Amino acid sequence: MNDLTLILEDGVMDPMNGEILPLTTNDQLVNTLDRLNQLAAMVAEARKYVQIAIVDRAHGASRLEGDTRCARLTKQPRKWNQSRLKDLWHRFPELRERFLRIATLAPNLNEVKKLENTSCDGDLSRFRMLLAVSEEEQTLPPTVTIER
Repeated sequence: MNDLTLILEDGVMDPMNGEILPLTTNDQLVNTLDRLNQLAAMVAEARKYVQIAIVDRAHGASRLEGDTRCARLTKQPRKWNQSRLKDLWHRFPELRERFLRIATLAPNLNEVKKLENTSCDGDLSRFRMLLAVSEEEQTLPPTVTIER
């Protein structure tokens, strides 16, 4: 008899309180799955808030160091609205080679950063404004990796 058989015959341990959740009847199986789904949702929510707290505490740094533990923060890549970028590609053919590239359609970030800090007018000014509204808001916090 292997460990999996023992777990299936006796039940499964509730990871929050150590109680054995029985798996002998169909109702117990469904109840146990429901309980585990609830726990998974609670853990996911708690993980999200802890990650947000780490990001806040890091104050924009890429690492958070404690006395004995360290976490590395990896920001999510910038997202861009593809339909707006495609519109820019077609409306500004003289500027597209400099600021846009085709992967999916993606901005050339080195040139975009320069453009964001440039005073300009005319087509370049309109292009810059439309490019700025093409960037989509980040919905995920940076990834946190525990290093030690």
